[in-house]
Amino acid sequence: MDENVRDDWIEDFHAYGNYYVDHHDAGFLATPEETWRIEREIRQRSLVTVGVFHSHQRHPAILTSVDVDFHPSPDLWHLLIVLRNLDYPLVRTFEVTEDGAGLEIDHQVVESLPRTAARKVIA
Repeated sequence: MDENVRDDWIEDFHAYGNYYVDHHDAGFLATPEETWRIEREIRQRSLVTVGVFHSHQRHPAILTSVDVDFHPSPDLWHLLIVLRNLDYPLVRTFEVTEDGAGLEIDHQVVESLPRTAARKVIA
């Protein structure tokens, strides 16, 4: 995603506490236009969106309330990469349950996957 419109929603971010006030680089929000453009590209390639990705620079590998509130769909997984220690990044995957809770799910990291196999996994 190229354009961050976080500042257009600054009061919404600040409502989650001083973390978003103190750290201007905390939080990213893509434009609806860019989001729709990416979604169209995914559909044109006969692929399916299975989740959203984001990173945490400073706080733990947990699905926070702001993560759930901004992406509440139980149909999308959350891939979270934590970069607190750049020598040891953490990757965790969550799903949002119907009651809005974040539930960690198992995932497998595949080092190399042929393009045809990857297409079958994604589709």
